[in-house]
Amino acid sequence: MSKYILNADLNNPVHSNFVGNAAVFHGYAGMNDDAGRVYTEEQCVLEADRAAEVGVKIARTMYRRYAEFNEETGKWNFDTQSMNCFTRFCERLKERNIDVAIQAGWCNPGDINGTGWNDKIPGGAEMDPNEAMDKYVEWMVESLKYLIIEKGLTNVKYVLIFTEPQGGLCGVLKGYTHPYDTWCAATEAIHNGLVKANLRHLVKIVGPNEGSTTRSDMLKAVAPRTKDYVDIFSSHNYLVAWATEDSGFENGEANIVFTCAGARIQQSVMLEPNTDYEVTVTLKGFAKNNDTISGSVSFGAFHPSKFEHKNYISAGSYITTRLNARSTKMIDAVELTNDWQDFTHTFNTGDFNEICVGIFSDIKQMEMGAYLKKVVLTKKGEGENLLNDGDFSNPRAYHKRYKNFDLVKWDWLAMAAEYIASNSYHDWHRWVNTAMQFVPEGKEFWFDEYNINGLFFDKHSDPYFATQLATATLSLMTSGSQSSIMWTLFDQQWPNNHSANRDCWYDGDHRWGVMPNLMRSTIPYPSFYSTGLVFRYMGGSEGTKVYEIKDGEPIFGAITISPEGKIGIAVVNTFDGEREIELNLNESLGGVKLQKRVYDPATIVPDENAKQLAPVGEITVDNKISDTLPPYALVVYSNID
Repeated sequence: MSKYILNADLNNPVHSNFVGNAAVFHGYAGMNDDAGRVYTEEQCVLEADRAAEVGVKIARTMYRRYAEFNEETGKWNFDTQSMNCFTRFCERLKERNIDVAIQAGWCNPGDINGTGWNDKIPGGAEMDPNEAMDKYVEWMVESLKYLIIEKGLTNVKYVLIFTEPQGGLCGVLKGYTHPYDTWCAATEAIHNGLVKANLRHLVKIVGPNEGSTTRSDMLKAVAPRTKDYVDIFSSHNYLVAWATEDSGFENGEANIVFTCAGARIQQSVMLEPNTDYEVTVTLKGFAKNNDTISGSVSFGAFHPSKFEHKNYISAGSYITTRLNARSTKMIDAVELTNDWQDFTHTFNTGDFNEICVGIFSDIKQMEMGAYLKKVVLTKKGEGENLLNDGDFSNPRAYHKRYKNFDLVKWDWLAMAAEYIASNSYHDWHRWVNTAMQFVPEGKEFWFDEYNINGLFFDKHSDPYFATQLATATLSLMTSGSQSSIMWTLFDQQWPNNHSANRDCWYDGDHRWGVMPNLMRSTIPYPSFYSTGLVFRYMGGSEGTKVYEIKDGEPIFGAITISPEGKIGIAVVNTFDGEREIELNLNESLGGVKLQKRVYDPATIVPDENAKQLAPVGEITVDNKISDTLPPYALVVYSNID
């Protein structure tokens, strides 16, 4: 077994003020529910204890209109059942040294005028937009005044303006032309309202919470307009698929993966009419059983006015969108092997000078599909690739259409297809790096939601999923982001909610966390333990520095050092097979003693005690660590309690 040599430069931190890892954790404990699904006081306390056991530093929570406005007195009544539950939630977190990031409404602009699903205001759609904005700001300012000043909840430190506001949920507010405008106006208005109330110095404003995005278009657009009001800029994405160990990708290489029937990627391009062109795609397949795989992949020239953005392939019962009868080629799925292959097709543009080059996957079976490495479009007999980003090296050329605000021609538009690297660690880095180029100087950046879905939508209890989730957290720590917010900390029953859909909703129980709803089980998922190793034993506080562990793919990792001398070192083995490592530090840690903890997906056995993994030994670290990592294991060495 060859040894993997890892290196860390302790002279060059990737961040010098890492505030710790955060998670979405709603303050629903104890709230009334129309079906009687309410936590007891003991369950409320246990939930908070589990949050402290994981080691989450910041809880981002939904904040609804729990208080009631009295029209006669013109004042807010905060003595309601829901508000008392929310206040007690914040108190429990304060007692456990967990800060709170309040979601100042959810829907943009629906929570300004009360037309969104989150909060309803009679006649809100007809309300004067200035009056609506004033009421929205008053609600938020009075709420913060009550929580921080009157109740002494100084752990309420952050305010996030809406959630994924780029799409204009509930339309566009009267007098505005775009959702970006209403978000900027709301952000400025809350800033000014907090200044007037002498509260602005007590909280940081975070936004725009744009997602899910590989491009951070909204962040790019709103940052120059709101840099005087926003303290921490943010955006996010979710990982839908990752490369397998035998994918054959080079380190950091970008590819497109088609994971389900109907996936596609396409781009408009201007060409000469009545001219022959040649399109070549480089593909490989992945399948559990080539004997049972069925379906096809089609590629070639499609009609520009029918630029596809729906979640189905336009064939079969649908009228085809291909340019003409011979403009596309169909590849039987069984032809796609584990090796890269080039497939070429020649078409004629006919009377068109704008066409759409597209690749459509209609492979039927789950967990079978195709990887796309490159697309080349040339004029017949010539060598220049006429496509933008034909090798997918530029993440800003990869685009997901979001309603009608974001139609971008000449870029790759994808539906269901995903943009992935040789290892998911690189995906998280790429998304942060793309976003951070738009963050104004002197401002921080948070990756404000993340998790893994796709094939793992119903496998959040899988021990190997826990390793992928820990890999995401470590990658975000070493990306330059000051913090990241995992979606979500625990499965939670949303009060009075009975939703059920593939986004892990089961009768209003949103199952995205590292622990089940306590009304279902007190035994956590395996990811409770892997998340705890990173969240708790890697620390995070003012002045904490983060360093990246490099050069050892498929081994990745991070080092944290606080001003008080608290040290955490984490390494994760992301592929199958035992790995022997040697980590070299260019500066001595002075013989510090660190306790070693191991998350091994092959041996983890969750139990209802839900205590973090006990140390398996202690090591003394000067400038080197040598160890052997089990397959898909996470190992943390730390002197943090």
